[in-house]
Amino acid sequence: MRNLLLTLFVVFVSGCSSIAGYYEADPLFKQQSDLLKVDEDIVDISKLQTRVTAATDKLKRNNLFEDLITISDRSCARHQAAILAGLNTWNVATGTLSTLFSAVGTVVGGESAKAALAAGAAFTNSTRSLVNEEVYAKSIGTTIVRATISAREKQFAVISKGMREDLASYSVKTGLRDIYNYQNRCSFYYGLLEVTKALDERKRSKSEVEDMISRLNSKRDAFKADGGDVVEINKRIGTLILELEGAPN
Repeated sequence: MRNLLLTLFVVFVSGCSSIAGYYEADPLFKQQSDLLKVDEDIVDISKLQTRVTAATDKLKRNNLFEDLITISDRSCARHQAAILAGLNTWNVATGTLSTLFSAVGTVVGGESAKAALAAGAAFTNSTRSLVNEEVYAKSIGTTIVRATISAREKQFAVISKGMREDLASYSVKTGLRDIYNYQNRCSFYYGLLEVTKALDERKRSKSEVEDMISRLNSKRDAFKADGGDVVEINKRIGTLILELEGAPN
């Protein structure tokens, strides 16, 4: 029984590992660049250094940057596909294992075996719920991908603007730093930061602002009844009233 469960688990996980490929469109053509390592989709540092040294004018600099951006876009597409696939694969894998443990537990003999399978089912269920709650439910995979896309678009605008400048105004060194940041904005970690920042900077709804005004009015009335100074509270109420005009529903 143990060997059967182990075999089923290995087969299932190996099958799920290929799911990410279906979240990404097939490449239109095999990427050709003298920057890449042989048979790899990674920039060769020595080749990059050669191109950097040769980038002595605007055209050569821009050709180098366009190659790097294309490589970054391809790499980012795979990473974004893996993020989305990871969410669904995790849920399918843990849900299936939980169901498998429960189903097998109803037919095997021995109280200890049934108890172990029940414990396994409970563990996979609780683990799936924990990861969904702490990682994905609060920052959905698609939201993270959208955040990385938006961040990369903003960074691409910086690079694009620089590429219209001459070499003295936008050096190769500066451009490489901007492209590095462009690539970094594709990471799952950066996407989480962007989502968190968006939540922190979001506009409060009208109901939230109205509730804050109501509570401050109550506090002001209590302070005033006790002979307290309500000037600062009135200022805060005035600020919230102005915020209320542009607050979303």
